[in-house]
Order: sequence, then C-alpha cells, then structure tokens
Amino acid sequence: MPNKPVMEMYAGSVRVTAWENEQNTSSGRRPVLQFTVERRYVTAKGDWRSSPRFYRGDLLQLAALCQAVYAKLSIKERDPNAPSAPKSRGSALK
Repeated sequence: MPNKPVMEMYAGSVRVTAWENEQNTSSGRRPVLQFTVERRYVTAKGDWRSSPRFYRGDLLQLAALCQAVYAKLSIKERDPNAPSAPKSRGSALK
C-alpha cells in the first residue's frame, strides 16, 4: 500500500505533494520527506491528468508554491507553555 501524502499545496494548476518515507543510514532508518511537483489539467474527455512539464506562465506559481512549502516545513510552531527564548544582551538596532 503506498504512503499517503503528509501535505499537498496548490497554486492554480501547480501542485506540490510531500511524502514521508524511510531511508537507511549508517545509524539506522530515519524518516525523510520527498516531494513531487506537477501540473494538473483536464483532458477533453473530462479526466484529470498530471504532467511533470510546466509552461512559462506556471513558473511564478511554481516558485511561490515551493517557497510556501519550504516556509511551512521550516517554521516550527512554538509551544505556548514552553519557556521563552533568552533575551539578548544587546541589540544592533538602536
């Protein structure tokens, strides 16, 4: 049975899907995220299809979507009950 995606994001006809898989390393198996990027379209018969090819007009949507996925996965949510980060001793901004 294939893995279910852990996340899907769309921008227009462009879709990025994140999959969690396991990878063998020297220290054992560990989870890794892998991604598929595709353009979705409808055929003349009304069937949905995917393509790994993009038009020039798709590139800005593709770039914005990749940035959004990266930001979502990179920014960790902070536990409101966790102690706050230590305060810096000084600031470069005055």
